[in-house]
Amino acid sequence: MRGYRNPVHLGAGLLLLAAAFAFAEEPSEKVPEAVTKTLAQHFNGVTIKRVRRKTKDFDELYEFRLADEVNGEKEYKAVISEKGAVLEEEEHKLAEDRVPEKVREAFRLWCGGERLATAWTVKRPEGALRVFKTGKLKVLGAEDYFVMHVPEDLSVLDLKQYARGDAAKAFEQQGAKETPGKTTAQAETPKEPPKEPEVDPDVINKVRKLIRGTLKTEEAERDKAWKELRDMGNLAVPGLAAVYRQESTTTEMVKSILIALGDAKDPRAGPVLVEILHNKDAATRAMAARAIGDANYKDGVSALKERLFDPKETEDVILYAGSSTAKLGSAAGAESLKTLLKSQDPEMRTRAVYALGKYAGKQHVEAIAEALKDKDKGVRMDVVEALRLIGGKEIYGALMEAVKDEDYKIRGAAMDALRDITKQKLGNDPKEWQAWWAKENGEKKEEAKSAEPESKTDRDELKKEPKEKLKDGEEWGPKTDKPPAPQPDEVR
Repeated sequence: MRGYRNPVHLGAGLLLLAAAFAFAEEPSEKVPEAVTKTLAQHFNGVTIKRVRRKTKDFDELYEFRLADEVNGEKEYKAVISEKGAVLEEEEHKLAEDRVPEKVREAFRLWCGGERLATAWTVKRPEGALRVFKTGKLKVLGAEDYFVMHVPEDLSVLDLKQYARGDAAKAFEQQGAKETPGKTTAQAETPKEPPKEPEVDPDVINKVRKLIRGTLKTEEAERDKAWKELRDMGNLAVPGLAAVYRQESTTTEMVKSILIALGDAKDPRAGPVLVEILHNKDAATRAMAARAIGDANYKDGVSALKERLFDPKETEDVILYAGSSTAKLGSAAGAESLKTLLKSQDPEMRTRAVYALGKYAGKQHVEAIAEALKDKDKGVRMDVVEALRLIGGKEIYGALMEAVKDEDYKIRGAAMDALRDITKQKLGNDPKEWQAWWAKENGEKKEEAKSAEPESKTDRDELKKEPKEKLKDGEEWGPKTDKPPAPQPDEVR
């Protein structure tokens, strides 16, 4: 039962469908022409094993069980609406010549214009876009997959929005070299900055719907929306950016957009986060600053510094901008967090000292330990946690100061941290830890003393050469260059 190799075989295909409907749960006299066209277009050359008609939300759907040579005996399901739209498609292998040319072109662009041999799969989760995926392959020196989510109308795709930055650049450079007829003057003429590619309206609408779904009261609905948003792959970031720029997008929606951009592994998310960092709402700027760090967008450091050095900026924004800047390796972030340790708000001080310990490193132990003098117990408790995060012998002294704290919870937290870091099996008695610390300090002093160089007098004495050689068994006396006189009772 072979069919649908090309549109010319539609007649044979209809006979095939008629035979197949003998096995259907609800036999149909005729399959809509739109369905047969979709089969010919998307499932050319497959074997139809079973088909049944069903009704959902007053629409007629046709569920096919298909098989072909690429997938062997394994069957896969495809659901097509009476209007010809593929609503669902189980994942299955796909021969390369059946991958749409638009998708293959985007793949070549993504991998720098090279033609790489790879295996393809395709699927369409219920209600989602169609997903094309390659097997694992090496691109620009790293192993990766190419994944592309496409709508029904492939003609609206702007392929550059699917390309990875370095690969797209290499591809464009290669194309420029191969373009004939360019003069030197033309080559040196500065180009206008490329216009941002338009995003498919269907993608924008879908992203907007899912963002609203993340704000639902039911947890199951929120989880479903987040999952579908992640499943959109490389279409998600352009869609999120477009939805953010719409005037009707609320502050609550922007929060969900920021979370999605921060979690995205797409390099295009970074510039969008920097754009949102200039939002007029301070809470939105704070979340954007945090998301830049979450996304590890190092090119965003300069934009974060603008927030740090803006005298009108709020402490919340400075906190998250400082944390992200420190996380991305800039010393400016740690210095800004130190200024927040003098905030009038104890909640700000506690968050700043924690961030300083988590992101800034051992060179700031002294500044963190200084906060043990803070009158707020919450700040002092987070000092202990910040020191624990840093670890190493450098924090022993600071934790021992915390062991003396008047609050028993802080003392207990400090001793817990010491147990974790020193591996000492001591209890919760501060005196035990003080005795251990006294011994530890004593050993350190002894080591330091033994490592000290000899005095000048000792060094001078060592330089002196003896005038006579010693006989076996003889010793020099202290501070003399002559051998001692033998004693009467010495045996010679």
